[in-house]
Amino acid sequence: MTTGATTAPGAVPPARDLGERDEAFIADPFPCYGALRASGPVHRVRLADGRAVWLVVGHDEARAALVDPRLSREWVNASPDYAGPVGPAGPGRSAIGKHLLIADPPDSARLRGVVLKAFSRSRVEALVPRIRRATDEVLGSFEHDGHADLVADFAEPLVGEVVGGLVGVPLLERDAIARWTHELAHPEDVEQEVRAAAALTAWVERFAEHKRRHPGDDLASLFAGLARDAPDALVRDEVPAMVFLVLIAGYRTSVHFLTNSLLALLHHPEQLADLRADWTLLGNALEEAARYDGPANTTTVRFTLAPVELGGVSIPGDGQPVCIALSAANRDPSRFPDPDRFDIHRNTGAHLGFGRGGRYCAGAPLARALGAIAVRSLLERFPDLHVEPDATADRHPGLLFRGLRRLPVGFTPRARPRTL
Repeated sequence: MTTGATTAPGAVPPARDLGERDEAFIADPFPCYGALRASGPVHRVRLADGRAVWLVVGHDEARAALVDPRLSREWVNASPDYAGPVGPAGPGRSAIGKHLLIADPPDSARLRGVVLKAFSRSRVEALVPRIRRATDEVLGSFEHDGHADLVADFAEPLVGEVVGGLVGVPLLERDAIARWTHELAHPEDVEQEVRAAAALTAWVERFAEHKRRHPGDDLASLFAGLARDAPDALVRDEVPAMVFLVLIAGYRTSVHFLTNSLLALLHHPEQLADLRADWTLLGNALEEAARYDGPANTTTVRFTLAPVELGGVSIPGDGQPVCIALSAANRDPSRFPDPDRFDIHRNTGAHLGFGRGGRYCAGAPLARALGAIAVRSLLERFPDLHVEPDATADRHPGLLFRGLRRLPVGFTPRARPRTL
């Protein structure tokens, strides 16, 4: 295991500039993570907004940090230097109320139980026909063109149909939801982030109240029903927050998971050929994609409730902010030999692309089902699918999510049906 330089208890070393807004980092952060990890598994880094965080880049240390009860998700425990003025600043500090990503025990366990029920195996299995229909419809919309952008033409509308339908978002309002979740995940500036948070918050509050009065067969109605029938499971003012969380996490991570996985396969033709020859490899191929280039670059920020030692580094217990770099941990050579190689035959056990333990992504079953159906359907329909020769990986900036702005591809168009 890689070890870092030991710091004295209570000592706070100078922060290193992470440079996450630099073009090179946005396109490929893994050399930066590798250089950090080579000198230790935990570092204090300065972000683009000027604030400093402790960044965990080692695999063993990340696994430990993900389940450490001394690392709080609640902003009330943040150090004043990091928290700044009280007020909304995106999903982490939204005025929408408490949800799973910003809750500690016992609330987190209670809320997690609600989310696990929402994404139970039976509920996900029941969604498979809808996912297949939506995939066929989306593929049919561009199959005669010979070219497409797999972000705008494939992943975005497919996820909008599946996740929007799952939550119960009316069809005519899904474009607005997609726009607001995009602006929250990848804001151009703080003003855009605050506007999007306010717009989505207002919409979700109206929507949750409507579902309370007029329930249907969807997640928003499930949440509202739990609040009505089982007050110990979900209180009424938590329903909008839970809908907010599912929309943010469901839309953005699903789009990025699909497109990152497809890019990895298309950039590794020998691996893609193995997959086409044996579709039983698809499940492991998606797990390897989550390890190699997952949709979550880092976790949301945590705050120390007590001193924490990780990899020989002592982090003070005064609300110090800690981020766990999942992407870095998944490329740690101490856990994954030759980690920068994409290999669908690899043993992907212990990858952290979906988190771990009580912090494991409750929506992972849906992401896997959607990925398996969408990726296979796309690759089978277009046997010669390829990334356009002049295309470059155009990535969104930002530390939390890792995703593509666009993924232009070409293929042999399917013949249009003759009309009489």
